[in-house]
Amino acid sequence: GGAVAKNMSLRTLVLSDNNLCKKQHTIKRLGYYYASKGINAIGVALRMNTQLTALHLGRNSLEDKGTNTLAQALLQSNACNLQALSLRDNGIGPQGAQAVSDYVTVSRSLQYLDLSCNRLGEDGGKFIGVAIGASVSVTQLHLNNNEMGPDSAKVIALALNVNRSLRMLDLSCNKLRASRSEGFDDAGLAAIAKSMRNNTTITKLCVHNNKW
Repeated sequence: GGAVAKNMSLRTLVLSDNNLCKKQHTIKRLGYYYASKGINAIGVALRMNTQLTALHLGRNSLEDKGTNTLAQALLQSNACNLQALSLRDNGIGPQGAQAVSDYVTVSRSLQYLDLSCNRLGEDGGKFIGVAIGASVSVTQLHLNNNEMGPDSAKVIALALNVNRSLRMLDLSCNKLRASRSEGFDDAGLAAIAKSMRNNTTITKLCVHNNKW
């Protein structure tokens, strides 16, 4: 953490697959406790480093707690110029998604966001959807494999009606077409399709594998 804080020539930091928030056994090995020292140190460094533009933290077991720590650090770093943020496969749920949403909403530099392979669910998808509606900088967004359903898709569709920065959106491998007792609920995917009539900036939209 200290090296990152002081090194103003550093532009890209890749710390994927490092268990920054790994769960460790209790003394009697009867359970686990959440160890967040790693992400706390990164958070402190981000408040001081003004030059970092890309941060990759995939597969670090951040979960909601670690994600909130990271998002708060980014929000408090007024000089942060982060352009790319990867948080894929970190067990992030709705609370973590809300924290990321708060940052995305105010960021004017972030262009690439990868939240794939997490556990955003319906509520988390809605939080990110609202953020995209307000974002003026994000051009690539990966939300695949997140257990999002039709309600998330409807909020994201509303965002796509007003967003003019997004170029690529991956919504594949979710539950946007959910199974109901009376058949499939296609309202979410229909809303996404309809939003494409108003959106003139997206050039790549991935929605495969959404039948559930």
